[in-house]
Amino acid sequence: MAEEYLGWTEELRTGHTVIDTQHRLLFSIFETMEKQIEPAEVGAILNELVHYAETHFRDEELLMAQIGFPGMGDHQRLHHRMLSEVRTLAEEHSRGKLSDWVRTKRYLHDWLRDHILKEDLAYIRFEIDQRKSKDL
Repeated sequence: MAEEYLGWTEELRTGHTVIDTQHRLLFSIFETMEKQIEPAEVGAILNELVHYAETHFRDEELLMAQIGFPGMGDHQRLHHRMLSEVRTLAEEHSRGKLSDWVRTKRYLHDWLRDHILKEDLAYIRFEIDQRKSKDL
């Protein structure tokens, strides 16, 4: 049975150039996960994911603050929870306790995909609505 493609798809496009570029980069990390199977490489990939997610989440939160997004606090909590979970996975891997790499990849991919389609699109739509109301 072939694994489902874990990379970027156009359905994930928000229409915000910077955010979409960052999302594509996050998905390129998932594509790397598909190729890397050595334990040392898994750890490096998880650490890269933590580092880049921190940068991306910070940029998203700055954008939400700039536009006055009312759901920012909830969105930040989701970011903090996900970073904590990825850090835990990286620590488990470093201790040799990350047992199911396939399930881990699927979990991370699904979380990011669902987060983009639900949470990120909410603040992007809010930003678009804000711009439209200013143009009226």
